[in-house]
Amino acid sequence: MAARSAARNVTVTAAALSRLVASAESAIERTAEHSIAFRVGDSVVRFRGAGPALIDYFATAFTHLPHLADDHPADLTVLMWDTASTGEPLPDLDGLLERAIDGTAPVLHDGTRSFVYHAYERAVSYLDTDRAIAVYAAADVEQLPPWDRPAPIRTLLTWWFARRGMLLAHGAAVGTEEGAVFITGAGGSGKSTTALACLADGLGYLGDDYVLLDPERQVVWSVYGSAKLLPDHLERFPGLMTPEPTRPTDPPDTKRVGWPALERPGSMLLSAPIRALVCPTVTRGPVCRLVPTAMSRSFMAIAPFTMFQIPGDRRAAFDLSLRIVRGLRAYRLELGDGMDRVPAMIRNLIETGEVQP
Repeated sequence: MAARSAARNVTVTAAALSRLVASAESAIERTAEHSIAFRVGDSVVRFRGAGPALIDYFATAFTHLPHLADDHPADLTVLMWDTASTGEPLPDLDGLLERAIDGTAPVLHDGTRSFVYHAYERAVSYLDTDRAIAVYAAADVEQLPPWDRPAPIRTLLTWWFARRGMLLAHGAAVGTEEGAVFITGAGGSGKSTTALACLADGLGYLGDDYVLLDPERQVVWSVYGSAKLLPDHLERFPGLMTPEPTRPTDPPDTKRVGWPALERPGSMLLSAPIRALVCPTVTRGPVCRLVPTAMSRSFMAIAPFTMFQIPGDRRAAFDLSLRIVRGLRAYRLELGDGMDRVPAMIRNLIETGEVQP
């Protein structure tokens, strides 16, 4: 079997993918294996790492999730290593790595197996759904971009959950055990600001960048215990959390990363029924208000930004997004100057299903 990338006319063969799995297993055998398992949504995901480098780098994002024992069966096993700390190079993948110069180049997605080379990160993601095994390998964990640590292996998780009828969606979620709202929209629309305002006011926090949506049960699950912080967030919510220091290699416009899972663990909410969709927009007017909006608007707030952030089956993301919005009420959140009213508005919407005048 071989699949073709129209963008670069490159192929990856079954033999090359077998070499990738063999390299992962070889690296793990030659080093001190590190293993940790979490319950992510309805799946047990186990990371098996060659040494601690990648696991230590990524595990913080999942620290709020239930940990499973070493002998607990896994639904998905992710083999991972980085060349710099283990000495295990990426195997020859039919010349793919030499030809994929820039951007993210998906070269295989056949419904059972998916593979992508992340050129910027110098890393690969591979999932074999039938075998419930995945591989994540990088050249150097220390050189991974700053946006990977707060939301790691999201490509693999997107593929895995899409085939289980769930969507790792680009958006935020806050609420209580009785219900939550999913907050979605384009970058800069106010998703993180809304989620952080609710966190600061005592509402439960499921995430501000990616959360897992189950359209069948209309449930939202927390995946990552991180928060992306802009200078405005640090000024607006002083003392809410301490951002990680930036690295010399970080781009100048990189968002800072905070960890509600570590600093405010009692505020973390693992899952809740979805009561409504909220699409914020910055109006700079004198008031904040919630206004009912059309299903089409909420669909356009979810689908494009989720579909194009992750390589692979965009049709699946489209269909799952459509299933989610069909069963929920949607509201436009106009973010004016009265941001202090937003948590109460969201709380009232969850508890009563009504919009405050």
